Amino acid sequence: MGAVRAKTSNSVSGLVRRPLKPKIFEFTAAQKLAISHRDSPLILQGAPGTGKTTVLIESALTRINEGQDPNSILILTYGRERASELRDAVALRVSVDTPGIMNEPIARTFHSLAFSILKMKSDPEDPTPILMSGPEQEMIIRDLLQGDVENGATYWHADLINPQAPAIATKGFARELRDLILRAAERNIS
Repeated sequence: MGAVRAKTSNSVSGLVRRPLKPKIFEFTAAQKLAISHRDSPLILQGAPGTGKTTVLIESALTRINEGQDPNSILILTYGRERASELRDAVALRVSVDTPGIMNEPIARTFHSLAFSILKMKSDPEDPTPILMSGPEQEMIIRDLLQGDVENGATYWHADLINPQAPAIATKGFARELRDLILRAAERNIS
């Protein structure tokens, strides 16, 4: 991967893609065991750089190549970028003649999985749920709080709505309020 400089006949430099060479990994006994594991969920744990991602990709590919339906495989990870990298890594190595088509992403975040479950279980009469990022939630909270400042809300403590420096108008206050709302929801406090 990557690019190298190459001189052309007229001495102008250009970029040329190196041919892709598949990396050959020597898996440890524990990694081989994880790759060949079947019939129950598996959680991989390890320090950064220990090969967890490589083992996950190899495990998924081995299962797909053995004929397992790609839609029955799910890799959960914490970040969207990492889920995207995992999906791409599997897709790049799945052969064209592999049976089955992936209708759902093979790698997702915990949040994405929870959201898709909510969408599947929601009542068609209810509004469609919306998945919002933390910054999007904070922006809405800041807009609501700004309305409180402009309308002179009296239910906030006077120190929070001080006209010279209203604390409720700050990003930090919105973040803390969002966190409080999330903790309350986790504990079923309305």
